[in-house]
Amino acid sequence: MQRSGRMQPILDLNENEVNRLAREWGKLQKKMIALDIQLTELRHYRDEYVNEFNSISTSGCATNKLLNYLAFLDQLDGAIRHNEQALDRLQATCEQARQDWLNSRSRNLALGQVVQKFKREEDQVRNRHEQKSLDDLAIQQVLRRQEI
Repeated sequence: MQRSGRMQPILDLNENEVNRLAREWGKLQKKMIALDIQLTELRHYRDEYVNEFNSISTSGCATNKLLNYLAFLDQLDGAIRHNEQALDRLQATCEQARQDWLNSRSRNLALGQVVQKFKREEDQVRNRHEQKSLDDLAIQQVLRRQEI
C-alpha cells in the first residue's frame, strides 16, 4: 500500500475529530447565548423591581412589605451574580473548545498537505514508470523494425 493510502485513514479520523470539536464548540456557544439572554432578562426584571420598590417606598408602605422587597432584591442580586459567574466559566470553556478546534483543524490541514505531497510523489513515480515503459516499448519496436 502506498504512503498516501496508509495516511488516508489517519486523515479521515482527524477530520471526524475536527467535526466533533466544531459541533461541541457550537453547542457551547448556544448555551452561552442562552445564558447571556437569561442574565439580561434577570437584570431587566431586577431593574423593573427596583423601580417598583422605589415607587412603593416613596408612596408609603408597610415596613414588612419593604423588607420583603429588599429580601427579594437580594435574591435577584444573588441569582445575577451566580449567572455572571456561570457565564464567565462558560465563556472560558467555550474559548478552550475554540482553541481545541483550531488546533485540531491545523493538524488536519497539515496532515492533508502531507497526504497531497505523498500523492504527488506517487504520481511522479507512476508517471516515470509509465514513461519508461513507453520508452522501452518504442525501443523494442525500433529494434524489431531493424531486424526485419
